[in-house]
Amino acid sequence: MGRAWGKGWNKWQSSSNSKPYWRQFVDPSDDPAVISWCRQRISEFLRSGDSQQEMEWLSNSYRNTIRSLAPEMGAAWLKVSKGVYALARPTGIQTDPSVLREKLVESVRQICEQAGGQCKVSHISRELPQELWVSAAAELKLRNLKQLPESCRKECQLAELRLVRNSFSLGDADGYADAVFVRFSASRLAAAAAALSAVKAPRRVARQRSEALDFLRRDARAEPRGLSSAEMSPLWGSRQRLPAFALGPQICAAIRRHQVTLILGATGCGKTTQVPQFILEDFLQRSAHCRIVATQPRRISAVSVAERVAKERNTRLGESVSFKIRFEDKIEDTTQVVFCTVGILLKVMQSNPNLDGATHIIVDEVHERDLHTDFLLILLRRVLNERPDLKLVLMSATVDPSAFQSYFEGIHTVSIPGKTNFPIQELFLEEILPKLPDRPGWRRSGKSNSKGSMGQKPLPVPQDERALAEALQLPMDLATDLAWVHQQRPEDIDYELVVQVVQMIHGSNEPGGILIFMPGWFEITNTIERLQALPFAADLSIHALHSRLPTWEQQAIFAPQSGRKVVVATVLAETSITVEDIVYVVDCGRSRSTFLNEDTKISALRTVWYSKANGFQRRGRAGRCRPGVWFRLFSSLQWEAMDEYQLPEMQRSPLEELCLEVASLQLGRPVDFLAEALSPPSKEVLQHALELLHRLGAVTDAEGHSLTPLGEQLARLQVHPMLGKLLLLSVPFRCHNQMLTICASLGYKSPFQCPMGMEKAANQARLNLAQKSRSDLIALVNAYEGWRVGKRDFARRNFLSHETLDYIHRLREDLRSTSREVLSTVPEDHTDPDDLAEACKAVLTAGLFPNLAWLQRRGKGKSISGLPVVVHPGSVNSTEEWSTVVFYEIQETSNRFLYDSTVVGLAPSLLFAPSRSWREVHRGKRVVVELEQSWHVAVDVQVADELFKLRQLVANFLDTVVGRVPSQWQLDAAAELQKLFAEKVATAGGDVSDADTEMQSVAEDAW
Repeated sequence: MGRAWGKGWNKWQSSSNSKPYWRQFVDPSDDPAVISWCRQRISEFLRSGDSQQEMEWLSNSYRNTIRSLAPEMGAAWLKVSKGVYALARPTGIQTDPSVLREKLVESVRQICEQAGGQCKVSHISRELPQELWVSAAAELKLRNLKQLPESCRKECQLAELRLVRNSFSLGDADGYADAVFVRFSASRLAAAAAALSAVKAPRRVARQRSEALDFLRRDARAEPRGLSSAEMSPLWGSRQRLPAFALGPQICAAIRRHQVTLILGATGCGKTTQVPQFILEDFLQRSAHCRIVATQPRRISAVSVAERVAKERNTRLGESVSFKIRFEDKIEDTTQVVFCTVGILLKVMQSNPNLDGATHIIVDEVHERDLHTDFLLILLRRVLNERPDLKLVLMSATVDPSAFQSYFEGIHTVSIPGKTNFPIQELFLEEILPKLPDRPGWRRSGKSNSKGSMGQKPLPVPQDERALAEALQLPMDLATDLAWVHQQRPEDIDYELVVQVVQMIHGSNEPGGILIFMPGWFEITNTIERLQALPFAADLSIHALHSRLPTWEQQAIFAPQSGRKVVVATVLAETSITVEDIVYVVDCGRSRSTFLNEDTKISALRTVWYSKANGFQRRGRAGRCRPGVWFRLFSSLQWEAMDEYQLPEMQRSPLEELCLEVASLQLGRPVDFLAEALSPPSKEVLQHALELLHRLGAVTDAEGHSLTPLGEQLARLQVHPMLGKLLLLSVPFRCHNQMLTICASLGYKSPFQCPMGMEKAANQARLNLAQKSRSDLIALVNAYEGWRVGKRDFARRNFLSHETLDYIHRLREDLRSTSREVLSTVPEDHTDPDDLAEACKAVLTAGLFPNLAWLQRRGKGKSISGLPVVVHPGSVNSTEEWSTVVFYEIQETSNRFLYDSTVVGLAPSLLFAPSRSWREVHRGKRVVVELEQSWHVAVDVQVADELFKLRQLVANFLDTVVGRVPSQWQLDAAAELQKLFAEKVATAGGDVSDADTEMQSVAEDAW
């Protein structure tokens, strides 16, 4: 047996021509007859004009020979299925490598000029025209890259990612990184170096800002047969039925005569899809050029609107109409209408501030008044003064026109009359209660509608039953019920009333889906639990709609159902989506918004009464397929007391990211620039943002006059400045890859899911991922690493969102590329898991200060600022006791919850605390160290002296190393620091005490 195996192995290893026997299965043939036959087949295919030609049952030598010859002759070799291969035409380009190299160098030069001279090879390869990718670029496989030099290998891997992401791939690749592509990879490196050395970059142009493809500078060709194509579309009839369609000539005339136009139209009138087409068709009729950019508040709406408009124009997506969102676009040279998010347009303006190349800018859903839209409006108002030829179109269903008329000089308003919905009956609570089959037996609660924090004003409604009865002309029993409802706080939802309304609808036997609006996930789950307990629950098809749910679960609301469809949703259902079979809208009148508490400086998520504008948006969801009903679960008096419009985000949200952006773009002092906003923020909110930037070391002073070198690096990273500092700190502590994952997730959203009815299993899965680290963020890192290997199966088993992790992965790789541009060299991370965990905790403590809390009992404790806090129940630290935790944020809902917490030692807290938060009070043989005027830590005098010296060394070390490439001795120093933090120093005798109870020891675990 051994000899037989030995002989067979020898035969496999060698042959008569000294070439290993196995090479015949992978190498091309050297037989002239085989080579000639293969060349003839490839030539015949190229002359045929076919895009693909299958070739079956070829021997290994013939197949390998064709695979080798195809790239040289301008063709690609693809695997179609098992045993079936095909010749393919990659891009219709058939030319020799020298010509392609010349085109390549010219393209690189243009890309570098557009990017201000600061762009890397990764950016260049991402923006190269499709025809320069050559056929072999689509046939890369990682296993074949291992034989290449390291420099070429990384470039090939990058190219493979770009090809797949931009849909340049020709199909299921089973080819090889052949010599042609490797030569092109090297030439691309050389061309990039030559172009970069020839282009001078303007001052302060961030490399990352060139990431956004400046589609405005492309030369767009007029759409061939644009008008006739649109008229031949099967959707032409549905376009004509829209109320906006009849006003096309009037809208175009207004846009031609005025630089700024405000278009008002009810939900569903067609303004979003028709106005860009009106402008395009007007220019096509005059054989003129136009480039229209239309912004949407959300990624999903930018994509869906672009797809709809392309169908209406009977063209392929990308030909004349396209979209661009982060990581994805379908823009081609012929594209004339681009739908994008507001963030994408802001990125374009960083390298093209005057929007050169654009003829029209359309800002849709301008009533939402989010932070980015208001920032964009400031910039656009400045651009209009520099470019009188640029046209700005603002569109909304519910907006106050007077505010925009005073903001933009000479603005013209066009109103689109008519509605597309069927008639909608509007019912207030006083009209609903008599219709209920079994009115709930409410009790007088005694709760007053007093003024709440976060800007929620009291509602001036009568609380007495007699006053209500007189005002609404109601019987006393009904007035008593209404009085109880009026005494509710915004966060108090009457679930029983919601259930009674659903019972009434279902009992009417009238068909149609029900859409119930709730402020958040907690209220959604409570509502669904009560609906599932109804006797006729089997006849209902109940769905939740919330951003935390996986995509497949969200998409389920669109599918036809056997029973009555009931969707319980948040504000997500107001504008982003439309469920066509919804007839009834049950509206609790609440929404959840983020507010910055000016007293505690904490960002709080508050449940508040919504504005009338929000109400009209919800009304538009009803009656899509037949006459509908809008059930408003509040009285008409409550409605009259509501604000007309919601408070703009700029007046209620943290502004540190925006202030950093203003300073980095040299737009002036943030205070002065943001004073130009449509609704300027308060001085207190601005001051808090600038103080945070000053604390992080990003600005030179508390006024934000200019950025420090660290601030310039944080601006280039384009994440929240606190996350940016975590990234920079992770370099000397050698945990950069872990921080990339953490920052990408914190900058987007958590991948952890909590399906209804499986909360315990989901929490246990997160606890398992934490692996005794006592850290939500390390659990997140472990979840990402496991997903990279197991993908969908791992995500399903651990209650993770595959789609969210996939997007986090793309954000992470983008952030990695940017951080490598900020820091040219990043040392290798620790390989030992324990060292990595310790390093991560050291970085989190240093980067997130003063986000510290001391937990005493079952996750409850006080923050360093003295506020009572509770670890969120979904955290792995929800039951932690007698511990110091560092956290990313606090949110106020039903409680003041800590999110994304990590248990750390007390030593890092003392060593990393900035000098302005540290104060010493000598008490005999001990020193009381006071942090942020709230925490008192008692230590021996000798230990206090050593602490003070070590604090100075740590501060100097961080000032020296953060934002720079660390030397070896700095890496060694960081390693010693993290070891110190991981140890418990028994001689310190440190006690943590409450500020109100001096020197009272409550700590069981000294640092």
